[in-house]
Amino acid sequence: MSDILSQLSHSAPVQALQARLARVRSLAPVPLSALCSVLALAAWRLVRRRSVRRQQRAAWRDWSAVVAVVTGGASGIGHEVVQQLRARGARVVILDLQAPREPQEGVLFLKTDVTDYDAVQQTKAAVHKHFGPVTILVNNAGVGEAGASFVNASAARLRLTVEVNLLSSFHTVKTFLPDMLTADKGHVVTIASAASFLQAPRAIDYSVSKAGVLSFHEGLRHEIALLYRRPGVLTTIVHPSWVRTPMTDHLFGVETAKKFLSPRQVAEGVVAQIDRGTSGEVYLPGYVRILPFLRSFPHGVQDTLRLALSRGVIADLKPELRAEMDKQPTW
Repeated sequence: MSDILSQLSHSAPVQALQARLARVRSLAPVPLSALCSVLALAAWRLVRRRSVRRQQRAAWRDWSAVVAVVTGGASGIGHEVVQQLRARGARVVILDLQAPREPQEGVLFLKTDVTDYDAVQQTKAAVHKHFGPVTILVNNAGVGEAGASFVNASAARLRLTVEVNLLSSFHTVKTFLPDMLTADKGHVVTIASAASFLQAPRAIDYSVSKAGVLSFHEGLRHEIALLYRRPGVLTTIVHPSWVRTPMTDHLFGVETAKKFLSPRQVAEGVVAQIDRGTSGEVYLPGYVRILPFLRSFPHGVQDTLRLALSRGVIADLKPELRAEMDKQPTW
C-alpha cells in the first residue's frame, strides 16, 4: 500500500495539484484597507449612477420643453402615444402618410413616406421651424400581413414590410439623433414585437423585420454609450404581444381579439417608460419577458416550444381562416 501511495504522490497530476496549492498558499492576503477601497469605489459609483438617474428623471418632468416625433402617429398605437404625450404637455410631430382624424393644438402633421430617406430628411427643417430640436423619437410605423407562405408572398410585400418596419427607423434615427447628441438629452423609443423572438409561419417577413429592429436598438444603444458618450440620450425597446387592430379582428374574430392588448395599453407602457427617464425594455403583457430565453434551450426543446406556440395561434383563428392556413402551400 505504501508503494502505491508513493507512486501516486509522484505522479504528474498529483504534483501539478500540489504546485497549485503551493502557489495559493504563497499569495499574500488582501489587506483590509484595499478591500475597503474597492467597496468604497463601488459605493461611490452606485451613488453617482443613482444621482445621474435622478437628474435625468427631473429633466423629463418639464414636458413643455419636449418635442416628440412619432412615426405612424395617425392611428393605432401611434395615435394613442400622441394623445398621451400631448396630455403631459409635449409638442408632437406626426410623420405618416395618413392624416390624423382631426387637427390638434400642439400637434404638427407632416405627410411623409418614412421609407424614403430624403423625404424624412426634409421634415427636419419644418420640425425645427415649428417646435425646435427633437428630444423624443418614437419609431412606431409598421405594417404586417399574414396569409401567404414565404415562397408565395410577393416580392413587393416582403420589401414593404422590411422598409416600413426596419429601414424607416434607420432614416428617422439618422435624421433626428444628432439633435439629441448635441443636447445630451433625448429618448429613442422603438416599437418592436413579441415576434422579435417568436417566428410565425406565413409571417416570416414580419418576424424578420422585428428581429432586425431589436438588433438595431441594441447596436444603437452601444454606439451612444461607447462612441458618442452621451449618457443623457436614452433608448427603449417595446415588445407587445398581439394588439387589437382591424387586422386581428379579421383574423381571430371580435370575441378572441377582445383578449388582446389595446393600443392605449401599449401607449401607456411607452409613455410610462419615457416618464421614468431611463433606458429600458418594455414587455407587454409581462409574460412576453420569457420569450428571449427560448434561445437558451437545446435546439430540440426550442423547436417543440415554438411549434406548439405557432399551432396555438393557428387554433385561435377564425374557422374559415384556420382551414386555409392548414392547407399545404404550392410552390
